[in-house]
Amino acid sequence: MPGTLTIDISATFQAVILMASGPKLKFGSTEQDISTRGERKWDVQAAVTFHAEPGMKPVSEVIAVTVTGPATDPCGSIPTGSSIAFDR
Repeated sequence: MPGTLTIDISATFQAVILMASGPKLKFGSTEQDISTRGERKWDVQAAVTFHAEPGMKPVSEVIAVTVTGPATDPCGSIPTGSSIAFDR
């Protein structure tokens, strides 16, 4: 179920790789969504590999993360496939 989760990044993910990023649109619109603080919302698609439990192999998946920022895509200058880190 979609929602807001706070996780310990370093304890959860072994690797985080940028797949794509772009503006997060308002539902049913072509207009970019804006936070209550007036910042633009950006949708970041990241491939993550979870730390493996002992005796298990690592599991990977693509997650969507909403970030807020300036008028230009904050991930626009990062090449696709680069390792990234989330600050919160």
